Amino acid sequence: GWLDRAWLVVTSDHGEAFREHGTFEHRQLHQQQLHVPLIIRPPGGLPGGRRSADPASLLDLLPTLLAATGQPAEPWLQGRDLL
Repeated sequence: GWLDRAWLVVTSDHGEAFREHGTFEHRQLHQQQLHVPLIIRPPGGLPGGRRSADPASLLDLLPTLLAATGQPAEPWLQGRDLL
């Protein structure tokens, strides 16, 4: 029942490289480090869902959630509403 009342957000700050390119570090940018999940599920779910190939940033998360819940965003807030 709690998912009918809660926003569920799944994301990551960056992907990881586990020796795919000969290193464990973040010295070069590869797809494994650039493509990370951003899943936003509103209360009760979203029939059919929606998928976007547009680039997004973690900076976009707060403006998106504020807009989705009808809350105003401060003018200094970075990011954009993904919806």
